[in-house]
Amino acid sequence: MHKKILFFSLILFILSSNISYSQEKAKLNKDDIIYSITVNKDFETVVGEIRDAIIDRNFKITRENEISKGMVYYRGGEMYDYKIIEFCNLTLCGDMLKKEPDIGAFMPTGITIYAKGKQTVLVTKRLSYMLNAFPNTEVKKEVEKLEKEVFEIMESVKK
Repeated sequence: MHKKILFFSLILFILSSNISYSQEKAKLNKDDIIYSITVNKDFETVVGEIRDAIIDRNFKITRENEISKGMVYYRGGEMYDYKIIEFCNLTLCGDMLKKEPDIGAFMPTGITIYAKGKQTVLVTKRLSYMLNAFPNTEVKKEVEKLEKEVFEIMESVKK
């Protein structure tokens, strides 16, 4: 009888430990996943400066998603300015895809830009965070280089 109670107590302890660990692991810190800056410039100025910085760094803009215009068109009403600019450096991305084809799920790189009152916010995913999905990959150097470039593009609008 004591052995059964001890056995079930041990099982219950193991299960509760695993659930607790899973719950802790599931808690994500937003700043670990995204990089964000806020500038005291109007939305259209920031969008123009970001476009120029992307092109100046030898990236190709692949798409501009006019989220705010789409929301107004389909839902009516008003929405603050909100745009996603996607871009890619074909050489760098090609090198990454040769080494890790599944990394394409995270491409192209994008910067989300939106108006927040009289300020403009820029947000992007931390590309280094995606390396958690590819722990044994050879693309770490390229990912870190690309992330640095994206952060510098964003920081350029602070000037």
